[in-house]
Amino acid sequence: MNTENNIDRSLTRLETATQLKNLVHKLQLANGEILTYLAEINSNDDKALTALKAIAIKYAAKIANNAGHLEGITYELEDADKEDARKNQKENLMSVLLNSIDNNGDNK
Repeated sequence: MNTENNIDRSLTRLETATQLKNLVHKLQLANGEILTYLAEINSNDDKALTALKAIAIKYAAKIANNAGHLEGITYELEDADKEDARKNQKENLMSVLLNSIDNNGDNK
């Protein structure tokens, strides 16, 4: 049963990571299109349009930054199983060592 739970958890993590990667990719593409569009707008001496372009570029930078954070989360999701395995190995080793110490103490 524990193995089934681990498999289900792993599949959920990988599916979530895949969906998140797809979303990040679409977000980055859309953000690139927005920046391209903004670059094509000729604001000349229109102060209001220049200010709006600056605001839009500021938000585009925030979107790009957040997309990078989301991408990092996808990598963490993909590596979570490896981290769980390392923790389990560490716990098993500690358990073996503690049992060994307890058994040696009983022999004296």
